[in-house]
Amino acid sequence: MNARIMLTAMFAICFSVVSFAQQLRVSGETSPILINDVDAAKIALHPLRQYLPPSSFMVLEISLLDVDAEETMGWIEDHAPSIVQLFGIDATAIDKKNALLRAADATRIFFVASTQIAQHRGPLIVIPSSQPERVAKVIASIADQFPSELKFGTRIEDGLVLAGPEQVLADSQPSLTKEASPLLVRLLRSTELPHRFVFMLPDETREDLAALWPKSIGDDVRIELSPRQVVADLKSMSVHWGLPPQPRIHIEIEGMNDAAVMRLQSELQELVKLTPEPHKLLLLMQDGRLVLDLDAETIAAMINPLPSRDSQ
Repeated sequence: MNARIMLTAMFAICFSVVSFAQQLRVSGETSPILINDVDAAKIALHPLRQYLPPSSFMVLEISLLDVDAEETMGWIEDHAPSIVQLFGIDATAIDKKNALLRAADATRIFFVASTQIAQHRGPLIVIPSSQPERVAKVIASIADQFPSELKFGTRIEDGLVLAGPEQVLADSQPSLTKEASPLLVRLLRSTELPHRFVFMLPDETREDLAALWPKSIGDDVRIELSPRQVVADLKSMSVHWGLPPQPRIHIEIEGMNDAAVMRLQSELQELVKLTPEPHKLLLLMQDGRLVLDLDAETIAAMINPLPSRDSQ
């Protein structure tokens, strides 16, 4: 290829790039920057971004707009009345507090747990709101029912209400790191289900925590399962769900590597054997992750055989 052809090709490429950039400016469209299939802008603007230290291993997100405790408990009572008797949940009180939070422009509530949860005596609670003072008052009224030695408190920072035991509040300071938390990335993976839970052990403490678990479940359980191996193999577990009247559960499990995924698949198949209708639980492999979806009928079948309090 002579110099004239090379210059012509380079000019054509440059012209194409400039032309494409101009089209983007005219249309106002830009391609999002993705971090593990998640829009980086969503991560940067998320209320938890500054409150997920490296020691965090669990995040729970509840959509207050999708909580109807009375309807949920009614569905559970229809399918497994022993659960309602066992826990004695006051659905009316829950719905009243939820209404107060929503009236104060709180639509989501997050729970964050770190490996220091034992000394913290509980998780950090984060609630975004444009009316944080009102939200803090509602949370304080709920905390009045907690034991006084828990020293539960609240703090307001930049449109967020932080709540929890005294020690977790003291240790929860905004982080200036720009690195995306792996927990947050998994929390934001696309799903149409409103409630989310992510579990992911920090690599630095994985081996030590795995060593605390037993090598086997025990001779009285007729399945081959090693809790220690499961913890060592598990990179993350994400659970997304919707509440009644049409409950659904979506579970995704990541392994540390391909061999770990295969071991986890085998271990989970052993657990599936213990369910009332194992043929309805189809464990799939998608993009290197184990995926399990449960519909309302399957969930009802799984919770129904639980023994009542009187039979225990």
